[in-house]
Amino acid sequence: MTPVKTIMARDLVVATETESVATAMERLAAKDVGALLVLRAGKVAGILSERDVLRRVVARGRDPHDTRVGEVATPEPTAVGAETSIRECTELIRSHGFRHLPVVDADRRPVGLISSRDLLQFVVEGLEKYIDLHAAEQHREEMIDPYDTFGAGPDGAEG
Repeated sequence: MTPVKTIMARDLVVATETESVATAMERLAAKDVGALLVLRAGKVAGILSERDVLRRVVARGRDPHDTRVGEVATPEPTAVGAETSIRECTELIRSHGFRHLPVVDADRRPVGLISSRDLLQFVVEGLEKYIDLHAAEQHREEMIDPYDTFGAGPDGAEG
């Protein structure tokens, strides 16, 4: 099984619990990603996504400059290790409705982040490779003339 470390994002956007949501979202927008990891003493303590900000800040009329990340982030998110299979990550994301899944070391320090978009891209690339391989096989089969060997003698010479 392919481990998640092969496709996880390593360039992480992080925030502390005491930062304003506005400041954190500026960093998120600058990196053009959909979620950031909230750290406490260097360990993953939460996750904050664009969707969280929309639902827990904007929709409730809260000021993002006065709202702290720790007030609206999802606390203690489910996380996986770098050796976790992509299949297992996919199942976690699907069964729990996650869009992002932190990847952590044994001490819960962040090493990566996997998104549902990353998983979709992995699947699409795999399908494209499969289709290309199948097309090449079809082409090879079409290039072989099954009647080339008729009329040939035991030594391959036509007789």
